[in-house]
Amino acid sequence: MTNEKNMTTALFIGRFQPFHLGHIDAIKQISESQIIIGIGSSQYSKTDDNPYGFEERKKMIEQSLANEKINYKIIAIPDIHDENNWVEHVKKTVGDFDIVYTGNDLIKRLFKEKNIIVKNIKINIPISGTKIRNDLKLIKKINNLKNSKNAIILVHNYQRPEIYEVADFIGDSLELAKKAVETDAKIILFCGVDFMAETAKILNPNKKVLLPTYEAKCPMAGMVDIEKLKQMQAQYPEAKTVCYVNTTAETKSHCDVCCTSANAVEIVKSLDAKQIIFLPDKNLANYVQSKLPEKKIIPWEGFCYVHSKILINKLKKGKEIHPNAKVVAHPECPMEIIEQADHVTSTSGMITYAQKSNAKEFIIATEMGMIERLQIEVPNKKFYSVGGVCIQMKKNTLENVLSALEEEKHIIEVNENIRIKAKKALDKMLQIK
Repeated sequence: MTNEKNMTTALFIGRFQPFHLGHIDAIKQISESQIIIGIGSSQYSKTDDNPYGFEERKKMIEQSLANEKINYKIIAIPDIHDENNWVEHVKKTVGDFDIVYTGNDLIKRLFKEKNIIVKNIKINIPISGTKIRNDLKLIKKINNLKNSKNAIILVHNYQRPEIYEVADFIGDSLELAKKAVETDAKIILFCGVDFMAETAKILNPNKKVLLPTYEAKCPMAGMVDIEKLKQMQAQYPEAKTVCYVNTTAETKSHCDVCCTSANAVEIVKSLDAKQIIFLPDKNLANYVQSKLPEKKIIPWEGFCYVHSKILINKLKKGKEIHPNAKVVAHPECPMEIIEQADHVTSTSGMITYAQKSNAKEFIIATEMGMIERLQIEVPNKKFYSVGGVCIQMKKNTLENVLSALEEEKHIIEVNENIRIKAKKALDKMLQIK
């Protein structure tokens, strides 16, 4: 039991509009035995700068710290708009404390002027409360606008977490393709990369399909040369051609059937041909080959620049640090990563696996943004990433989502002859269970 004479008290003060991960990290840096969490401007709520009232902020803090062994209490500090008497006002409100922690420069100055010790907090998680509040405004505008325009927003798992907040559906490529077929909306805004929006247009020729920005392009989708593909097909006349959904509409139009990472093995297994031309991802082709040794997979030499850079040394280091963690890998990873995995699956499959598994920790071998999705869907477990960032996926922002929807710009068009042929490959995929 701690000796009360040796106990020191820290005052951690802020508006916490809202309380976020950066605040949690800051609290964990405080070494004093007791912490007073002072909620400033406690009397304000329902304004642009202070959307949350005191009780709402208090509840956020309590929920966020529920599993932390921290000795704290929360006290409301109403604003008095008087700099000269503000420190005394705080002291009377919260009681005795030995030291102050805050990220507010004005508050630092006021306490220092009264000879009260103020310690700096290292910013390990650069989250801005102002950005969060601005995001909330954008989210509200987008959600109102999509309702008035009869629009649906489809969001891939790798998107920024704030974009999840405007999604009508979040999923992997297969799930999103199915949702694109099912929707009655007049406008489909696709928060992903170019080939995903093209897929939605192929399946919905009479709907307006938008991208937040034309700059969100998948490099792997552009790795197929149509003339070289025709040459390969001529070289293997008995082969069926399977293309990953991560391809252009034109590429799909030259293939027998499409697949995704979720169903690639099942799609190839269903075909009566022994030889399969598989494009564009050689890593996914190698994974399919490992599962179907009775088939001869002829791979295209394409790759995902994120998954291909997931290194075995980094994975082994992660397993050393987290020996009890299960390794979950995306099938676009190199085979040396696949061979170390406890489970191989698509991004949405990762969520299902983590939910059903008895394990409490997971090392995730895919694009690192998937960690944020997993933490939202499976909050009681821990996830560690060994993957990099897909810069293309992150080019979508709330700002350009709003702009695209407002102006109905960045429209996706597909040549009708190409679309009809590409749709046959997609339809065949969707028909195979």
